[in-house]
Amino acid sequence: MKLFMSILIMLACLPVAMACKVGPVAYDLAAFLKEKKATTVVVLARVESSKEVALTEFGRRQDLILSVSRRWLGPQSRTLSAEGYVVIQERSDCDASFSFSAKVGEQWLIVGETDSHGVVRPSKLLSRRLQNGKLSNEDAVLLRDLERKINE
Repeated sequence: MKLFMSILIMLACLPVAMACKVGPVAYDLAAFLKEKKATTVVVLARVESSKEVALTEFGRRQDLILSVSRRWLGPQSRTLSAEGYVVIQERSDCDASFSFSAKVGEQWLIVGETDSHGVVRPSKLLSRRLQNGKLSNEDAVLLRDLERKINE
């Protein structure tokens, strides 16, 4: 009986595995754009500066300055402040899905939201680093459709 209780106590103390379940707005650009929030940001931008400003036991924060070359949604400014965060110690299998980090000189389609201070919080799952300055065909079609809707 003591052995059974010991095993039961050990099993109860094991960390619980949590499955990462997010809705389509977290990973599907078309679904995200349908949400139509005032805080939504969709821009083409180049990373002008990237500075690690904080390190915690779970991750590191990055302050980014973005130079906007094209804007679909979000603040009118040519320069935006953004914040990246990279999870070092994951507490669930979802944590790494929301890390975002960028390097100086990279070009990105930044998709995310602004916080109450106007700082952009890019989505790792929706933002894309451009290869040779080009959007994917799928993203280009979605953004042309978005632009058409904005201009109506």
